[in-house]
Amino acid sequence: MDIGLLSFRFDSNYPRVTQHYIAWLVEALQKYEDQEGGLPELVLCAGFTCMDPNGLSILQRELGHKRISLGIEMLDPGDDPLVEPTGLKGSGQFYVLGNGKCLMLGPRQQFSSTGNVDEVRAGNVVAGLAVDGGRRFSTQSLQIGWLECGEINLLRCQQDGSVAVRYPALEQPFFDAMASLDIILNPQHTRMSRLHLLRRKVDALSEGAIVNAPSGRHWPVYVGTANWNEARQRKSQGNLQSIMCNGDNLTPRITGETEDYIFAIYSVEVSHRPY
Repeated sequence: MDIGLLSFRFDSNYPRVTQHYIAWLVEALQKYEDQEGGLPELVLCAGFTCMDPNGLSILQRELGHKRISLGIEMLDPGDDPLVEPTGLKGSGQFYVLGNGKCLMLGPRQQFSSTGNVDEVRAGNVVAGLAVDGGRRFSTQSLQIGWLECGEINLLRCQQDGSVAVRYPALEQPFFDAMASLDIILNPQHTRMSRLHLLRRKVDALSEGAIVNAPSGRHWPVYVGTANWNEARQRKSQGNLQSIMCNGDNLTPRITGETEDYIFAIYSVEVSHRPY
């Protein structure tokens, strides 16, 4: 299947730049559709895509009827993603739209770093990824789960170089959830600071090289994309976007860049989990 990844220009000195993300997103997809005659089956946007329900309505009008599964987050950059919204219903939530539908996934983001993760919050994420959880959807018979930004810290890097589930009590539920998924999405608000640790976790997740993971299991394709903070980060497709399959970092088939966004298309052979 074709998977598209979108990263946007962010500026911590001017966070309201996100008000342009909807227009940039529609522009990128319209350009691709005009050139290729269709849209990728799955597109994931980095965080902050929608600031409010108006942006979501625009996307539904422009893209909701098309053959696409578009993953976005509704979150104003002035909000705390870990605190329940005080105003707009649905703020800080994850949506998948297209094919005539608009799904809201939950729970909302539970933690953002190793500094605010605990076993209860981590357990909420794992429960959302389980077979009957609310952090997953399907497209083209593929089961797809959602880890938001720093929730990848469900995994931890150990001193010996190995990667483990952060809490032993969550090991088996996490392994079972991963075995039931074909793809795991990990959109990020901006690129994580310790990129080498993220890559170790992603490598391990995509090939099942996690401490105590059962052998012979199916492991999902990892799909991640981040915005770049131009106030302190360099714009680089290779550092912002990644699709990992069995430990291999795939190369995009098409990459398009403007000063405001990067849109990359990957052709991915996704192995269905055994039934």
